[in-house]
Amino acid sequence: MKKLFLSLAFASATIGSAAAQGFTYGLKAGANYSNLWGKNAPNSNSYKIGFVGGLAANYAFNDFASVQIEALYSNKGYKVTEVEVNGPNGAKYKAEGSQTINYVDFPILAHINAGPVFFEAGPQIGIKTDSKIKSNFKVKDAAGNVVNEGSSEADQDAIIGFKRIDKKTGGIPSFDIGIVAGLGYNITPMLSFGVRYNAGLKTLVDSKNVEAGNEARVFNNAFQAQLGYMFGSKM
Repeated sequence: MKKLFLSLAFASATIGSAAAQGFTYGLKAGANYSNLWGKNAPNSNSYKIGFVGGLAANYAFNDFASVQIEALYSNKGYKVTEVEVNGPNGAKYKAEGSQTINYVDFPILAHINAGPVFFEAGPQIGIKTDSKIKSNFKVKDAAGNVVNEGSSEADQDAIIGFKRIDKKTGGIPSFDIGIVAGLGYNITPMLSFGVRYNAGLKTLVDSKNVEAGNEARVFNNAFQAQLGYMFGSKM
């Protein structure tokens, strides 16, 4: 029993010391506005909206500088639209779709505070969890009447129009490396709002056996808006 009391006392002292030195932890949630960037990205690609959210831990060295580590579930990907004219009668085939690549991202960020405004930047590693594609199509005759339409959803572990790259998993690489930069505003000592740019640095496609000068390089690309709520903040 005496050892138990000593252990609890030690734990309480440790937690109290960490809090005094500026350790905080909390939750983050927001939205991704993502696309692909790089050479030879899919035709007609555009941005799509997804979810981002998870946990954060911050250690403040002083009122000016801190380091923050996060674990975020992040929906990335892109949308595509293709339109083709089929036949002399002017019938049009329109296909729309989106590919979602889900990651658990681990950014390690340096925070610089300037009053209620803060700046952040650092590297990030992302672990891919899965990849899915949704599509729908519509065929119209020359008069604009819909003559056929449908939709589908399936697992898709390769970027549309490119070979699978990862030899082990047979698809999109199982991890991504990137950089994060952003700024935000501390609404209260516990509640904050921030925007970020998140750029992947590891290509998602296989460009082997392609003539020199025409190799594809396709990367993740996302703008993020997040709300954060941190516990243990000093009032």
